[in-house]
Amino acid sequence: MKHKTTGLLALAAILVVSGCNSSSNKPKKDTTSEETTVIHEGDYAALLPFEASSSRIKHAYTTNLNEAMIIGVGMMNLSKEHFSPDDYAYKESQFLSYDALDATGLDRVGLLGRTSEKNPNGMNPAIGTEIDTNNGKKKIGSQDVLLIDIYELDWYDGKDLEGLSLGIVLNDEIGDSVNPDIVSDAKLRAYGEEVGRKVVSYLRKTHPEIGQKTPIYVTLFKESGVNTTLPGTFIEEAYFESKTIGEYSKLNEAWALFPSSAATKLDSTNATYFDRLVKEIKNFFPEDTAVIGTGHFKDKELASLTIDISMHAKTWPEANAMMQKVNSSLSIFSSTSFAIKVRLKSDDVLIGAMQREKGSSKVTVIQLME
Repeated sequence: MKHKTTGLLALAAILVVSGCNSSSNKPKKDTTSEETTVIHEGDYAALLPFEASSSRIKHAYTTNLNEAMIIGVGMMNLSKEHFSPDDYAYKESQFLSYDALDATGLDRVGLLGRTSEKNPNGMNPAIGTEIDTNNGKKKIGSQDVLLIDIYELDWYDGKDLEGLSLGIVLNDEIGDSVNPDIVSDAKLRAYGEEVGRKVVSYLRKTHPEIGQKTPIYVTLFKESGVNTTLPGTFIEEAYFESKTIGEYSKLNEAWALFPSSAATKLDSTNATYFDRLVKEIKNFFPEDTAVIGTGHFKDKELASLTIDISMHAKTWPEANAMMQKVNSSLSIFSSTSFAIKVRLKSDDVLIGAMQREKGSSKVTVIQLME
């Protein structure tokens, strides 16, 4: 199993920005269930008392923390089209427990295990299964897995379960861990779609409270590869309403580092503005200053830009001056169609963070050394 580190994107939780709120005319039920108070309008509230699922242990083994957070944020944002935050609060993994997922013990009967007579619910291909790759047909080896993990969110109206969202986490690399063979996009998508259908069927059969009437939203997430520092992307979605067979549709996401040719190709205007920002910052504080951006694109449009700035300030007045300069220089990005998040560090010390929400020109600055 691969364990990758993508530290460039790891921001403090206070800077996570959720997507647009969905509207609904569905009346709220009269219940006594309590919910947390959301930080941003349009976020989902957690249903209290919060119950940590045993599956969190499995997630910690299979997915690095940064990617796990990106999967969770993405699932929540994508789910809003079907489950409005105005109407629903959430719990996590109430049905896909550690025991349901895990296949590392002697019995090896979890969903993440290989399909076999002993493990009919296993979702990973059997050893020796042929699969199309960029180097022709290859056989699945003993260390190769296509299904990495399954994340689950549960939507409640008061105490009533009203829906689920599933995140099917896929891996497209098999064989050598340094120079792997890449599973074809068509094959990976077809495999992920089938896994999604099987997990939906499994949940409906094994949990009466879900049954045939609870809608289940499924997303397919492709992990980042061993040769990239960028996170993975959501590639498909489907909505299984009651007994209706969900139809999958493609999602168009991409990540790009700023500066890079990929960023310029995707958004030449903001790539140019980023270059101007870097020039201004380095002219202001030239001593060993690094500026790296990570852009998240949806449907070929920049949705968010994360900027990491590292310097070697020797005093707080120096660090504070840099924060003031960055705050004023963010106006270089004239468009407010995307969110901006900034983290400033001096060596290994986090000194401040900034946020400009989508649709706003106002920058919120948090000084962490006061």
